[in-house]
Amino acid sequence: MTTAARIGKDGETAIASFSRRYSRFVGLMKLVLPAFALGLVVLIAAWPGRFGGGEGFRMSFADLAPDPDGALGVVRARFAGTDAGGRPFLITADRAVQQTARFDTFSLETLQADMTLDNGTWVSVSAIGGVFDRDGRQLQLEGPIDVFTDAGYEFHAAAAEIDLERGIVETTARVRGHGPLGAIEAGGMRFSGDGGVISFSGGVRVVLNGSR
Repeated sequence: MTTAARIGKDGETAIASFSRRYSRFVGLMKLVLPAFALGLVVLIAAWPGRFGGGEGFRMSFADLAPDPDGALGVVRARFAGTDAGGRPFLITADRAVQQTARFDTFSLETLQADMTLDNGTWVSVSAIGGVFDRDGRQLQLEGPIDVFTDAGYEFHAAAAEIDLERGIVETTARVRGHGPLGAIEAGGMRFSGDGGVISFSGGVRVVLNGSR
């Protein structure tokens, strides 16, 4: 047998061996990928249950995606629950990143918190970022903060805290707002879910609308 014939035969043997290995690889992937997809679906279905430690609390999300640092975050997250008085609240965020191993603290980006007070008033608070303590039901917001109510009031501040357990929105930052009665500026504000009472502090300045 000539050298050229041996090389040709060896080449055919190598190609056949590679083809068999590739076929086995493809066959393995046909089994592994569906199993991986199934596992991911099971994880997604089971994960909201991991957040069920608080009564009336649940979480859902649309997708998972890593941030620039590689931390895995939840895209289009929704946290829903009720406060101590059974009043519902809902937090939505463009992104939520787990901060602790117990899944009880999350860093939120571009978020909105909606609450219903005991007098039926609806309050919506939006912020560019914040930290949500699930167990303590506390939401620390980073400004600018915008607060709106269905009674026609709106307020704006640089930071705020929401006690979701008691239905309280509070800020010690300078706040500006207006509503049906007029405009107001103050050094701080507290919006209580019990009766929907709004109180202001720290150099309050009010401009009332004139009667018609």
